[in-house]
Amino acid sequence: MFNKRSLKVLGSHFLLSGIAPAVTGIIIIIITVNYIRLTPWDTVLTTIGSILVGIGIFEVIFRLVAFQHFVDKVSNTVLQALKMPIRAFYESRSSLDSVEHELLNVDEIWAAWHVGPYRDFETFFPDGRRVGRILLTSPKSSALHELGKIRKGDVATMASVITNITKHALEKNIEVRWFDGPVCNNVIIANPKKDSAWMRVELIIPHGSPQVRPSFLLEKTLNNRLYDTFIDAFEKMWEASKLPDIALHNEHAIYASSPIV
Repeated sequence: MFNKRSLKVLGSHFLLSGIAPAVTGIIIIIITVNYIRLTPWDTVLTTIGSILVGIGIFEVIFRLVAFQHFVDKVSNTVLQALKMPIRAFYESRSSLDSVEHELLNVDEIWAAWHVGPYRDFETFFPDGRRVGRILLTSPKSSALHELGKIRKGDVATMASVITNITKHALEKNIEVRWFDGPVCNNVIIANPKKDSAWMRVELIIPHGSPQVRPSFLLEKTLNNRLYDTFIDAFEKMWEASKLPDIALHNEHAIYASSPIV
């Protein structure tokens, strides 16, 4: 029975069809340059060698990209055939569609992030196009120190990112709460109030970079009970959280609270 490991082994064999012409082309060029100096054969052979190298490089790049998508598609098809309660499983962030494509028809997002994607914030919440809630680890929480033991980045940097995301979100009239405890896994809930709702849950890997984190996609229509379990957990954490200790004033809204000391 095929699994992802066996499929990738098969993919490595397919890559030989790209590596072989590239290596052949390099050998032809080396032999021609060093041993064959008869015009026009040296020019012809060098041209053929260059073409083979180009074809080989193209094949390798194409098959690396295409086969990864093939592996993910096969895995997700198996999940559906086995009637698993999730729509798709992604081995890492590199297996995901672009965030823009994933959220194309999404009007509202609820997100639970232990730190948050500050550099990609505009992708999740473009100006005036999307409302939502963001639940973040409180930068004052001891949980942030514990998180610092299992992920890259010092506590001060993570606290700064959380504060900057909070300010950015409040400027866009997006609700934000700080949770004094561990936000164990990153969760994005799309259109939570609609029947078409779905969520992606990303699993944190201790000492692993964000790019290697696996995730799974859950649709409300596929498993309403499991979906409701996650929604209930989010809402309980939201109720147990506090408004950010940030004073923010802009032309759209006023958020008054105690400054951070």
